Order: sequence, then structure tokens, then C-alpha cells
Amino acid sequence: MQRPAAAATAAAATGDTAAAQQPPQPQPLPPYYQLSLPVYSLATVGRDGGSPTMNLVTYASPISLKPRCYALGLYEGTLSRENMLATEYGVLQLLGEHHAPLFQLLGRTSGRDVDKLAALEAAGVPVTRREPDGIPLLADSCGWIELRFSSEPANYGDHEVVICEVTGWHTPPAEELAAAGRRPLYTGHLRELGLLP
Repeated sequence: MQRPAAAATAAAATGDTAAAQQPPQPQPLPPYYQLSLPVYSLATVGRDGGSPTMNLVTYASPISLKPRCYALGLYEGTLSRENMLATEYGVLQLLGEHHAPLFQLLGRTSGRDVDKLAALEAAGVPVTRREPDGIPLLADSCGWIELRFSSEPANYGDHEVVICEVTGWHTPPAEELAAAGRRPLYTGHLRELGLLP
């Protein structure tokens, strides 16, 4: 298979100027872009209980049943990553489709620049603070999972990957979820809304 840049160079070398001047064709995305993955929000606090924040997470996957463990990707430079590396735990909240309007706030802004809890409150999104650690929780999530480090983080480019043990969880009663019309948010839904490629 000849790559577009190589094809243009070859065309120019053979004098095919029309082919050489054509704009490069858009390349198909990798196959995994066809997948629809759960969308989470990772809630964390700093070592002293300060700097509470949340961000958007799609790089999270269960990897074992006994013990229950997750692999979690932490994006470099984020306050959530800094908090979790300091405390070695956080709460992974399963977002619902009704949280899609929070994509920009949770996924495209930094907790260093924006007080996300204040922004959520201003938007009318109910947030509670868990006792005794003060971790902020979305009161209308589809459930949450407490994760604690069970391995040292490993760097993979723009993400730190950590293996975490599930040390607690909460799932709202099915009738509560049904009555509120809460359905888990997936990346496929974000693509339909034009928020992801």
C-alpha cells in the first residue's frame, strides 16, 4: 500500500503534476473508533482533601473478577491524575446520557483553570460530597466504583496506566434509574451528537 505523501512524491517525479497537486485524501480512522465505550467521570481530591475535581474518562476497563480490578488511563497534566497519584484512589462514576451536555466542562477544561464543582452547581447539576474524604459525587450518576491502586503506575505516552482494585461501589435501584430515564452514556452517543470523531 502506497501512502498519500509517497504517492504525491512519485507523481511529481514522473511529471504527473495534476496528481501531485491533488489534496491528500482523508484517512480512515483505526477500527477501535467503531466501538462504543462507557463514559465515566473520575472524581478525586488531593492528599489533604483539597482540590476536589472531576474529569471525563473513557480509557477504563475491567480486567479481572477475583479480585475485581480495573485498568485506568490517567491523562498527563490533569489535576485528576495529580490527585489520584497522590492519594492512590478515586471514584469512577458511570455517566448517563443526560450528562452529555457536561462533555465540554468535564472533558475539555482543566480543574486547574476552572472550579468544576462551582460550574456544575451553576448548571443545576446536583453534586454531593462523600464522607469522610470529601470526594465530589454526581447525585444523578448511573452508579460509581471506588478504585484503589494495586500496582505502580506505568507511563504510556500521554497517559499513565494504573491497575486498581475495586474496593466499593454503589448502584442506584433499578426502579430509580428507570423512573428517571437514566441510561448509561457511551462514546457512540457522543459521536452522534458531534462531540467525538
